[in-house]
Amino acid sequence: NGTASDLNAKFSLEVSPGAVLEISYIGYQTQEVKVGDRTSLSVTLAENQQILDEVVVVGYGTTSRKNLTTSIATVKTEKISKAATSNISGMLLGRAAGLQATVSSPQPGGGINISIRGGGTPIYVVDGVVMPSGSFEVGTGSTSLPSSVNRAGLAGLNPNDIESIEVLKDASSTAIYGARAGNGVIIVTTKRGKSGAAKVQYSGSASVQQIAKSYEMLDASGFMRATNDYTREQWMRTNGVGIYGGKEATDPSLPALTLPYTDAQIANPANNTNWFDEISRLGFQTSHNLSITGGNDNTKYLVSGNYFNQDGVIKNNGMTRYSLRANLDQKLSKYVKMGINLTATRNEYDNVPLGSGQNENAGILVSAAQFNPALPIRDENGNYSMNSDASFLPNPVSLLDITDKTTQERLLANAFFEVRPIDGLLLKANFGIDRNYQKLKQYLPTTTLYGQRENGAASIAQGDNSDYLMELTANYTKQVGDHNFNALVGHSYQLFTYEMFSGKSNDFITDGFLYNNLGAGNAKRPTVGSSATKSRMASFFGRLNYTFKDRYLLTATLRADGSSNFASGERWGFFPSVSLGWVMSEED
Repeated sequence: NGTASDLNAKFSLEVSPGAVLEISYIGYQTQEVKVGDRTSLSVTLAENQQILDEVVVVGYGTTSRKNLTTSIATVKTEKISKAATSNISGMLLGRAAGLQATVSSPQPGGGINISIRGGGTPIYVVDGVVMPSGSFEVGTGSTSLPSSVNRAGLAGLNPNDIESIEVLKDASSTAIYGARAGNGVIIVTTKRGKSGAAKVQYSGSASVQQIAKSYEMLDASGFMRATNDYTREQWMRTNGVGIYGGKEATDPSLPALTLPYTDAQIANPANNTNWFDEISRLGFQTSHNLSITGGNDNTKYLVSGNYFNQDGVIKNNGMTRYSLRANLDQKLSKYVKMGINLTATRNEYDNVPLGSGQNENAGILVSAAQFNPALPIRDENGNYSMNSDASFLPNPVSLLDITDKTTQERLLANAFFEVRPIDGLLLKANFGIDRNYQKLKQYLPTTTLYGQRENGAASIAQGDNSDYLMELTANYTKQVGDHNFNALVGHSYQLFTYEMFSGKSNDFITDGFLYNNLGAGNAKRPTVGSSATKSRMASFFGRLNYTFKDRYLLTATLRADGSSNFASGERWGFFPSVSLGWVMSEED
């Protein structure tokens, strides 16, 4: 058990004799106090200097936590179990104040909606490269399938490669990223090589997953009784019997009441199908990580690989990820340093229709919750059984015959050069690329209600989304007596390109082709689509940090963003911010 103190630092807590209290507060050292036979105690926490001196990653640089005038939360990944999550977003669940994370898709590798202080989706910055906040999905739902696919925005990155995550929450901390940072910024820093002999590390995990609490469904007998009760109630309402009109049920002028099920059928149902049991399974998840790191004073390197596989708790639902990451830091001279970051990933998904649609658009979970448990999975002819009372509802097990596969390939790379021409001045050039390719393949066979309507329906869609980045920054640090100055100026240029095409056909003579022969479809007008876009963004930004006696703090930021998406004369926006701080503990 636990509690929180009030505004006067007082608290009350019921504990057993001999209990040990753990008392903690942000910025102070945690203390453990034995209660013994005492009924009251007084505890003084000591300041945690290590936390105050901790280096925090901010936009285009770093600073010490004690000099922050903005709201930034740091998530240290060494304290997080990475075996339970397939993406970085999952690591943030419950890890930072003011950050809300909710699962938006039940698919393995599905997206997690991140919100900072109730805002929209924040942007991500990985090793200095600004990445799209949402997932890149091409052609989803092109066959009108309720797939409910929403991938995590950083699904390709291996959580084991992450060193730390900073969450920038207020306007002052995010202003340096301009227009796109209105909903906050999440800065991801990956692990880097360290000096020393080559070190090989392996980590692996395996786990099982199950539905924590399934729906409590009626069995066949209970469903029959409920159906009879409903039919009887409808008969009474239609004929004005009882509370619906006062007539007696024995009135000979009333039509006879015919119930769907007899007492004998209810007592001994021919079928008793638990549809959730038929579509679900025990999930299994495994992950293997191998890394090599080493170097010397001039060269440091890290190479890591990851294999991740997850079989979801719904049959035929799963994902597989292969990832390779390499970091290199090279000191070229006393004044010049360069580095390379490279990540290549391939994600393969097997999707099932988990959408929340109703009736004929029902996904597999909705259908399982509504389908008649008194029906068998297949009828006497071997076909999937249909509910004659709700012929619009698909058989849940039939939806497992749908083939729905997604392949994502991503290349994230950047190279940087740093020059220190004079003491206190750092010039940096950063060049990056984020190439995201995706292909979606779907086939709805004639054994499903969806596919039966179109006599088989197939679709293929693929897209290529690429971002190119160039950033030039200059950072100057100077101390004059009790005055400390840190000035940053920079320029950023990004090019965004997107291309996609898709094709769809139906009316196939056989389900055997799947999506591999669209030309075999007899559709009167096969659907073909394509699109392409290109846009640019240029930015100029600056920031000044000033401290006096480590007591009075000032941070001023200005950024100007220009986007080709807007009309001439309306392309530029300006984003200023100022924040002040006062460290009262430094007063005499």
